[in-house]
Amino acid sequence: MPLHLVPRSLLYIECVAQLGSIQSASRHLGIAASAIYRQIKAMEESAGTPLFERSAGGMQTTAAGKLFVRQTERWRDDSARLWSGIQELQGLDFGHFKLGAMDSMVNGFIPEFLTSLAADFPHVQTEVEVFSPDQAVESVLAGTCDLALAFNVRPNSELNVLWSAELPLGCVAAPDHPVAAMNSISLSACARFPIVFQNRSLAVRRYLEKHHKWLFQDEPQTIITNSLQLLKQMAVAGKHVALTSEFDTASEILSGSIVFVPVSDKDALPQTVSVITHAKRQAANISKKISARLCADVDEYLKRVRTGESMTRPRAAM
Repeated sequence: MPLHLVPRSLLYIECVAQLGSIQSASRHLGIAASAIYRQIKAMEESAGTPLFERSAGGMQTTAAGKLFVRQTERWRDDSARLWSGIQELQGLDFGHFKLGAMDSMVNGFIPEFLTSLAADFPHVQTEVEVFSPDQAVESVLAGTCDLALAFNVRPNSELNVLWSAELPLGCVAAPDHPVAAMNSISLSACARFPIVFQNRSLAVRRYLEKHHKWLFQDEPQTIITNSLQLLKQMAVAGKHVALTSEFDTASEILSGSIVFVPVSDKDALPQTVSVITHAKRQAANISKKISARLCADVDEYLKRVRTGESMTRPRAAM
């Protein structure tokens, strides 16, 4: 059986933080509420500070409480890695790994990767968490993710970039949209159509605001969202276009429901997509195998997207 090394007190704190009350945690864990209360009280006395703010609306973690919850997550991940290492000593591909990914990948590359991984590593437990690019990097640095597939990763001595590719900026549209017949398009030409924009939590929006602020003049037909899934569905619907990368819209390009047209402006800088791990943390052998597999699979997937896009796009002069 897997090794369980997370102290009970931390598990109780985590559960109360998630459910908002000691009584709810008691029912969920099957532990007496008084026992949970005593453990939390003892931890608060040891720390010399409250771990929860108590109100009629429930219990919310303080800054100190959040530190305890994060430590619980790290401890659980370390426990899983230790168990994986013991299994590897027996020559078995057993283990657990956690992958950080972006919202735009969940209907594209990630399901395909997980399906093939499950076939070749049937005894490996995979956990996937969807993050913003900044959160993905933070999760690797904090040790709560073994690796991440993230956009626009900035240089950092504590990160090891295992694979990376440039992603040119493009305008995506439905196949029957006028943009779909173009070989390339300028940003000024994109602005003639209703556009779905990412909000400021995403790097593309921040880049466009910095270098092409004029795109964001008040326009009643503009839609703004933090969901790349919604952005893609609005483009598929046929009226709107969006400015994004071919990797963001990979599944839709391969299915033919979206066409990717490169932006022709010379100052439209490309994004990047990278596979990253922690540079200073020793990875288990199974994590190394899966990291190598991820790099090979994502590289092949991007090649397929680019080949499919060039084969299916209608060609016409602007």
